[in-house]
Formats: sequence, C-alpha cells, structure tokens
Amino acid sequence: MSESEETKLREPTPYDKECGQRMKAMAKSRALSQNAVADALGVSQGMVSHWYTGRKRITLDKLADFCKLVKCLPWDIDPESVISEVFDKEEKRIFTLLRTADPARRELILEFLQGQNQAE
Repeated sequence: MSESEETKLREPTPYDKECGQRMKAMAKSRALSQNAVADALGVSQGMVSHWYTGRKRITLDKLADFCKLVKCLPWDIDPESVISEVFDKEEKRIFTLLRTADPARRELILEFLQGQNQAE
C-alpha cells in the first residue's frame, strides 16, 4: 500500500478510536487545544482532529513529538505499538523519569547516567 493510500481518510477501528481518545485526553490534561497541538507539531488542526477520532493514524515521528509535548510515553497512547517491546522494564522506567522530569531534573538524571557509564 502506498503512503498516499495509507493517509486517506478511512473508517477508524475501535483501537484507533481508543488511541485517539488517549491523545485527546492527554492534550486536554495539559490544557492544549487542537490548534496548539497542531502549531507545536507543524500540522493542521484538521489533522489533529483526524488523529483524535482515529480517522488517520499518527506517524511515529509525530507521535514522538506529541508525547514530548504532553510529557507522556508513546505506549501511553498506543499500548500495542512495537515501540513498547523495544524497552525492558528498567529502560521504560528511565524513559518515564526522563520524559516527565522538569528540565533541571532531567539534566541531573542524564549527568548521573553519563557518570555511571563512564565509571564502567
């Protein structure tokens, strides 16, 4: 299937609707409108609406951008994604701590991990 065929509007599956609702809830919890999400991700408000309803699937790069924007993890939105299978339990924990930390704490975590890596 070509990329243009994949991005056409389609009837959403129940799972696509669930993922869209998770995205919508995450954005709402951060007081982000569809327009704010669209501006931050460089897409149209209509595209964000399609993601929220499940009519179009978000690409992995935009999912990563969205998760960074709302401070969540990709598998919080798409639990069946292969992304969640890449990380073991400890790696997911580290990723969660990094993603949800404020900038100062994030830097401290990274410095600590770098120091641990250099000590080995």
